[in-house]
Amino acid sequence: MKTKSLLSLFAVAAFAAISVQNLGAHCQVPCGIFADQIEFEKILEDSGLPIVSADNLADAAEKVVKVTQEAA
Repeated sequence: MKTKSLLSLFAVAAFAAISVQNLGAHCQVPCGIFADQIEFEKILEDSGLPIVSADNLADAAEKVVKVTQEAA
């Protein structure tokens, strides 16, 4: 019984280790696994969207509306 438990634990650990190795691969689309800050900045820069800093969500919404109206 103890041997089966240890074997099961080893199998789960091996599967988890193999799965984690596959998480390192990513494409150019941010998907949650993507963690390369330089690539994030490049994608944002290429998008042409203005970068707006804000103190909170309401402040951000006001600033985005203002920037959008100025661009129109």
